[in-house]
Amino acid sequence: MKKTAIAVLAIIGLLLVSGGAVVVAHHGWWTSHADRMACDRFTVGETLPLTTLYGYFYNASNYMDRGTANGTFTLQVTQEFAQGCVVSITSGTFFLNSTSYSTTGGSIVMYKPAIDGKGTGTVSSGGFLISLTGLRGNSTKARASAISMDFNNGAGEFIIQLRSFNFWFTPRK
Repeated sequence: MKKTAIAVLAIIGLLLVSGGAVVVAHHGWWTSHADRMACDRFTVGETLPLTTLYGYFYNASNYMDRGTANGTFTLQVTQEFAQGCVVSITSGTFFLNSTSYSTTGGSIVMYKPAIDGKGTGTVSSGGFLISLTGLRGNSTKARASAISMDFNNGAGEFIIQLRSFNFWFTPRK
């Protein structure tokens, strides 16, 4: 029993040490690879238009109250730091079914590797938390893998999931 316990502890220790080496080795590649797609590519003042965003929403207190969501946002890189950047929401409109909401401001803090970030925004009737994943692009066209929002308009709270249209996908004819 004692030898088995020692053997199990030795195996766990070996796995932890070797797993740590793999994580450290992988981390070096990931950081250098991801930085090329990150805030480093953007310059302060650059505008990033996120158009053709599609998705869905549901009411946080009643999941059966749900529907389609879509919208557009214009982001602008306002600050750049050694560890990331700040992206402001300069304008935007999103629709929950046919009801539109226009943003009146907001910002997203992105840390390196900085293709992901979190922040807050406002609309005339409330505010939202926002999580942006996979931001890439330039001043001509930008895209996001996913935009998650927790939106409160005073009358209810809604969870919104949006993503950029995948313009590399070509449907079969």
